[in-house]
Amino acid sequence: KLALALVVAASFCAGLLLAVQAGKPAWKGTVLTEDGIKVVKNPVEPLYGEFVFDLKEDLRLGGDPEKEVSYFPRRPSLTVDAAGNLYVTDRGNNRVQMFDKTGAFVRTVGRQGQGPGEYMFAGYVHIGADRDIWVEGGPQWVVFSKDGLFLKNVFVSKSMPQKMLGPGGSFIGTTQPSPAQGDPKLELIKVEPDGKTFRTIAEFRNELNQAKDAIAFHYYSTWINLAPVSADSFVYGFSGEYRIWYADTEGRTLFVMTKTEKPQGISAEEKDETRKNGLYARMGGNSRDEGVFFP
Repeated sequence: KLALALVVAASFCAGLLLAVQAGKPAWKGTVLTEDGIKVVKNPVEPLYGEFVFDLKEDLRLGGDPEKEVSYFPRRPSLTVDAAGNLYVTDRGNNRVQMFDKTGAFVRTVGRQGQGPGEYMFAGYVHIGADRDIWVEGGPQWVVFSKDGLFLKNVFVSKSMPQKMLGPGGSFIGTTQPSPAQGDPKLELIKVEPDGKTFRTIAEFRNELNQAKDAIAFHYYSTWINLAPVSADSFVYGFSGEYRIWYADTEGRTLFVMTKTEKPQGISAEEKDETRKNGLYARMGGNSRDEGVFFP
């Protein structure tokens, strides 16, 4: 049984409050220009000291199998729109449930299937500029109005493990490397509204993630991560680097953030545990150890 809880920050540490009251402390980083791009280099020490807060439960959904509409038996994910409505992707029941900001059930959005308004697999929910509801549904997006009415299906030719809505009905997402590429790489791409035309925004390679004939994905595999910041900007980063790119929705870099950080090593014990229980996907090759590399 899984319960989905919303939490809010209840209190901040005294050190943070005292620092704010005493005035903003001096920032000890630097700002440089590299290849025409502003690079903000942050120091190791946090500006306001260690950030600590307590969590207080505000709302709880799920956990009771007797309440069928809010029973989420496996891997739920949550999206909240500007009005405070909650959209829960319930992979155990393969559905999307909508609740208002008080937790009252509103409706089921779409259903499982292969016809109009149906999705093969219910994935994450994204909210468009007009509060329309975009559901990741296998190889396609299934789009509904804010009232839950089916609008359209959008098929995307590229498989993207992570994705977000871009400007004008476009999409920004990541591709997954494959040994068949010959030169496996992770890419951040923009896909046009037709779902077929795309271009690369950024790409990353790490020889420690590559083998000649196999790639294994596990706890410590490096990935591109991305998140929207506003209607016209987003951030992305590669987990093999201490660097975050701040970009507009066309993928043009506005500035870069870095932080002085010492990489942490992965112990032999952690590697053994990963090989035994931490491999969640492997492409190519026959040996369990083939393609298992640690960054």
